[in-house]
Amino acid sequence: MAYSFKLPYGLRKEGEVDRLLHISEILPHESGLRCNCVCPNCGERLQARLPKTKEDFTPRFAHHNADTCDYATETALHMKAKEIIEREKRMIIPRVIACYHNLSKEVSAEREVSFDRVALERRVGNIIPDILAYKEERPLMIEITITHGIDDEKFEKIENLGISTLEIDLSDMDTDFDPEFLRNQIIDSTENKYWVYNAVEEKEKESLKKEYLLILKKEEEAQKKAEEKRKRLEKFHEEKRQGKAERIKKLLDSNYQEELRQTWEKGLSSDPIWIKASKGMNISLHKVPEYINVEIPGEVVFGCDRRVWQAYIFYRYVNNKVKLFRDKTYPISVKRIQENVKEEFKGRLIYDLVYMKDVAGYNDVPDLTQVIYDYLKKLQEYGYLLELEAGHIFYSKFIVLDPDSVYEMRFIPLEMPEYKKIENLMKNSEWDECRELIKELLLKYSQKDHPKYFDALAHLFDCVIARSSGAILLERDF
Repeated sequence: MAYSFKLPYGLRKEGEVDRLLHISEILPHESGLRCNCVCPNCGERLQARLPKTKEDFTPRFAHHNADTCDYATETALHMKAKEIIEREKRMIIPRVIACYHNLSKEVSAEREVSFDRVALERRVGNIIPDILAYKEERPLMIEITITHGIDDEKFEKIENLGISTLEIDLSDMDTDFDPEFLRNQIIDSTENKYWVYNAVEEKEKESLKKEYLLILKKEEEAQKKAEEKRKRLEKFHEEKRQGKAERIKKLLDSNYQEELRQTWEKGLSSDPIWIKASKGMNISLHKVPEYINVEIPGEVVFGCDRRVWQAYIFYRYVNNKVKLFRDKTYPISVKRIQENVKEEFKGRLIYDLVYMKDVAGYNDVPDLTQVIYDYLKKLQEYGYLLELEAGHIFYSKFIVLDPDSVYEMRFIPLEMPEYKKIENLMKNSEWDECRELIKELLLKYSQKDHPKYFDALAHLFDCVIARSSGAILLERDF
């Protein structure tokens, strides 16, 4: 930036010293050429232009001839800045922060430094800094920037010298700056001060670099260990899968399964689970109900004779519920049965067959969940259960049915006045009469006035039609 107007400083020789004067220091009788000042940049004579009143114009120096000097203000500002530092011998310097990649550390806080001595434009190595200040013989180079900052070449020289260098950027200074404002910007403010190079910061950077490289090394080692662990686990799981696949292959061999069945059959009579269930249902090995000896694909997973696990499920989840609760039984779930089976048959279950979805080539082989579900579906065919709609078979639920009960009556609210009449017709299988009665009640109990009765009767009507056609039961979502 070239300043070509409102020159605030002039240079006057006072004895053997060249003194830089601000226009405010010129007395009224020293106006014009009587100021005896020259341009700090080109050396031409200056006029001190002092207004007669404050409203006339801003006081300033001007070149005596018609030509102007583009860099007069810049040079004056540069000279004054150096003069202030030389006089004050102190300065507030900005804080120093060392950074390396994502690591940072404050080396020193913003603080005031008093200098032992200050030299102007003294050569240091292959450069001449604007100011060279010393604190306890430690040098600090100070560069005053007005238009041109420190270029790459000069920065490289500074870096090679290894001397801390501070830049004071005055490029945004207004041409009307007064001495006190300029002094404040140079001495007390840190807003326009920047570390070009800081020896302590560079030393700390080396420490941060070592710390960073150590962290990087540890991270690389951790990643290497994690990768090695991953490979070991992958190998372990692969060997485990292969071993499981080989065991499954043997378990699915029909000849081997026949050997297992023969072994299990020999211990059937003394099996504690069979003894408890058979006594509870008053059955024996000589008289086993057909529905407790149903061949189910994948049943070898139970690790025992099929009559043991089927007697357990039927006795615990069907027989007992009908015996204890009759029409008030609640749904049983595959999930709950499986949880209890895993506890009751602990040590018997063949765990390689409990879950099959993770073994390539055997995804379609029935696992424990599928075997339990398929058996419950068989019991539905025998009329003991009714499946409720669900998603995955693991969450499937079944209603336990008593073949001698009127299952559908549980849909009808007990408080309905016609409850007993409907129940008697259902028990006596008087389907036509029951259907006609329900038609009358649907008209009596409208959906608007009696939604609870209406919905129950509507469902019962469908059930009665199903009963009259010979169907077991209709499914209902509870």
